[in-house]
Amino acid sequence: MRLLLLSLVIVLISCAPREVREAQEVVALADSLREAHLVAQDEYNDSTHLAQAYYTLEKWQWLYPDDFAHACYHYGRLLREREDHISAMQVFINAIHSNTHDKDLRGRVFTNMAVMCRLEGNHSLAYTMFDKSREQFEQNCDTIAYYYALNSMAFELAEQAQRDECLSLLNQISQNCRNRDIQIKTLETKAEMYFMVQEYDSAIYFANLLQQYGNSEPTGFLIKAQSYSYLNQKDSAVYYASMVAEQSASLFDLNNSLYILANDNATANIEDIQDIHASRSDVQKQIELRRSKLSHAVELLQQDMDKKPQYINLILFISALILAAAMAWYAHRKMRHLSHQQKQMKQQRFAYQQSQLAEIEQLCEALRLSHDIKKELQWSNYDQMCEIINKHFNFLANKLKATNLLTQTEIKLCILVLIDFRFNQMAEILPYAQNSIGKLKDTAAKHLGTTGKMLRKTLLEMVISVH
Repeated sequence: MRLLLLSLVIVLISCAPREVREAQEVVALADSLREAHLVAQDEYNDSTHLAQAYYTLEKWQWLYPDDFAHACYHYGRLLREREDHISAMQVFINAIHSNTHDKDLRGRVFTNMAVMCRLEGNHSLAYTMFDKSREQFEQNCDTIAYYYALNSMAFELAEQAQRDECLSLLNQISQNCRNRDIQIKTLETKAEMYFMVQEYDSAIYFANLLQQYGNSEPTGFLIKAQSYSYLNQKDSAVYYASMVAEQSASLFDLNNSLYILANDNATANIEDIQDIHASRSDVQKQIELRRSKLSHAVELLQQDMDKKPQYINLILFISALILAAAMAWYAHRKMRHLSHQQKQMKQQRFAYQQSQLAEIEQLCEALRLSHDIKKELQWSNYDQMCEIINKHFNFLANKLKATNLLTQTEIKLCILVLIDFRFNQMAEILPYAQNSIGKLKDTAAKHLGTTGKMLRKTLLEMVISVH
């Protein structure tokens, strides 16, 4: 049965409908355009037919989750360009709920949702979305995208005037990343943060530093314009506000620059002021319209985050818990069995060692009671003595020789220590001066890495064979 099902899946994949293959080609082209940075609206709209590809793959997402997720991403980007924010958010949510394992794509989707939250003014939710994108890029080992996400998180903290938290993130970026573009972004965020906490001199300093890096974006000029305005340096404020208004700034930047031009420019005539107010009124209407659309989109995202798990997800979760519990029980049982085996082996090894030790002690006692131990051990012939010791004491002589640290006299002393002779008996057998036996014993023990008191125990451990 399993083989039949597997064969059916393979046939379905290999015989994908023509519309699915065409949709896959559309998505592949969209991916190549993004990689080549050809992301203008015309490229998406005319070349890739993303809407059709999205709706086609939506029906087949269970079989082609990665293709569907990529279609969601590109189609969502297209809807964002058209300012259809509600539809874009729904498409991005569908991408997140797809079964794709593409961490890079998931990170980019979270980034797009975060930007929409930022434009709507919900900086807390934007921070959460950027944090989710950071997690995906970290898992995907995309270092540059990871630090961009960190910087975006710092920017959201700056917007919430959380000075210390923002600086902590920015310092982490500065210490660990040497990418020039990211360093420029951190300077911009620092300027923004100091402006939000009303440290205007510092804001101007970092805005100047930003321009020294060759960055001429309107954001830096606007921060300087607003900071000079709050510092009551109106001429400088008007100068930089004019630079912002002359560039293709965002609606929010343009609105703030027009405000400064209308209120701080003492040399402007009434007609100019009226024109500025009229322009600002138009910009504010556009901002309100955009925020109205974004508000519904962000509300949709918040509802999705607060949504309770679906019934099927709950079943999968419970099944996963049961499986995890079963695996834990099996692992515990296996560990107990292994521990019991190890305990038995340890007990058997201990019993075997004890029996060996008893045999060795009996042999030592027999040698101590010997009438002529020199003759029994062939004491006068060192090589023959070693052969006898090896035979009775598990190659102890060879083990002592192998250290290359002991003299023949010290090896003979070790044998007498093992047999458990007293100093006066050792002095008669070696022969050696009785008052020097202790020093000789300590020297031999030191060479074997032990002490005189522990020498016999060490020798016994050398004799006992451990299996």
